[in-house]
Amino acid sequence: MIPTGLTACRLARDIDVPASRIQAILTEGRPISSNIALRLARHFGTTREFWLKMQRGFELETAGRNLAVGLMPR
Repeated sequence: MIPTGLTACRLARDIDVPASRIQAILTEGRPISSNIALRLARHFGTTREFWLKMQRGFELETAGRNLAVGLMPR
């Protein structure tokens, strides 16, 4: 977000969600929900699928790393 000059607080205002929700997504403390995906798609002129696929990719990458170091439950 830095290259565009967009802050988490500004994005939160623009898409009408609490700034804490955007901060939590950015710090990997919260996933991108369907609701947020719809709001982001409208704001950035993309699709909700773009954001949900990005979230799914992140989850798969994280699971793969955790599996590689033996952190996954059996």
